[in-house]
Amino acid sequence: MPAQINREGSVIVVKPVGPMIAAELEELDRQLQDIFSGWTPRIVVNLSEVPFIDSAGLELLCRCRNLLGERGLSMKLCLVNEMTRQILELTRLTQRFDIYPDVIAAVRSFL
Repeated sequence: MPAQINREGSVIVVKPVGPMIAAELEELDRQLQDIFSGWTPRIVVNLSEVPFIDSAGLELLCRCRNLLGERGLSMKLCLVNEMTRQILELTRLTQRFDIYPDVIAAVRSFL
């Protein structure tokens, strides 16, 4: 699963394209690890092009959040579709992630 990576000022916006499922996560995981290897304190994951997320996708998001948290950094989510939001709610992960309605709100939340 490829991801588009853009900079919005000092914030890196990662936009995965396609379902976040086990068989598709290797490329996204590699891209995220490349981002995390640098000192990037502000990351937004735009989920607008993710129609579905499975347990492996949730695990990747949680692992990234925890890795960043250990370094005093943070990651926020935005543009979560209804199905993904329900999955996040059922797994109680909405309590662990800051979720915003759009990229601009997520980027501005770092200010």
